[in-house]
Amino acid sequence: MQPCLIAKSASRKQKSRQHSPSPDLKHEITAGSVSLCLNRAVPVDVTGTAGIRYDDTSKAFFLENPVAHRVESQAIPKEAEANARQATNNLISAYFKAKPLYVLRDDGTPQEATARWLLKSIRIESGKAIATLSTF
Repeated sequence: MQPCLIAKSASRKQKSRQHSPSPDLKHEITAGSVSLCLNRAVPVDVTGTAGIRYDDTSKAFFLENPVAHRVESQAIPKEAEANARQATNNLISAYFKAKPLYVLRDDGTPQEATARWLLKSIRIESGKAIATLSTF
């Protein structure tokens, strides 16, 4: 059986971290259900943090240094939670290294097309997101 992990019902909460290794955005990520390639979805509670990096060339947002801090499920014994957390960290790091979290589309809404055209970078400064825009 091929190993796989599919997160469903994910939510993201902004969490600024001024002294993080990356000057980019930090988000708390929570996944409510994960399919482990079994015949059914297994409820798993995953909480972690990640930076967000914007790449102007690909017009895409990427997770940077994602870390799962907690992985819990009735299907995972307490003594296996540390291993599950490590496996989750390995999986999300490998997956999101090359896969963007979101790509600004040129055929999207007018606001998205404008952001794609003007946005050059995003950084955190004094707890606020600062966007650098093109001057045409």
